[in-house]
Amino acid sequence: MDLSRLVAEDQNDRRNSEVRGGDLSPQTVGERDRIRRSAVKEMLVEGKISAAVDFENAALIMQHGGTSDDFQLANSLATVAVAMEPDRQLASWLIAATLDRFLLSRGKPQWYGTQFARAKNGEKPKLMPFDPSAVSDAERAAKHIPLASELLKEAE
Repeated sequence: MDLSRLVAEDQNDRRNSEVRGGDLSPQTVGERDRIRRSAVKEMLVEGKISAAVDFENAALIMQHGGTSDDFQLANSLATVAVAMEPDRQLASWLIAATLDRFLLSRGKPQWYGTQFARAKNGEKPKLMPFDPSAVSDAERAAKHIPLASELLKEAE
């Protein structure tokens, strides 16, 4: 299976999900995500992921998991992508987002402030538990994330 095709399907599912006004149920998106994660894991075992862009794409797919293990693997994949090519902006953001998802999955506040609870009835999405002192604003900026003060102001 082609990793770039998996990423295109992943992003298309998100654009067409009920959450965004489309016709794909959360259950359908979740099942498709599970199939894509399985394919990525198989590609890893078979040694078919070797370029920075491949690690970045694999991280993008894995971050749509539902377990701490999925988020941890996604974080590792994004970290490898950035180690190979430091200018990979998406992979850099994924390092922060997957760590935040990992922390939240363990009942701890996120560090970077990348995760928001889904909005209901036209409300703005709400910032999930967040520790603004966990990382510096310089680190947030390096990961292409707004300053803590901006995140907190938006959360009000």
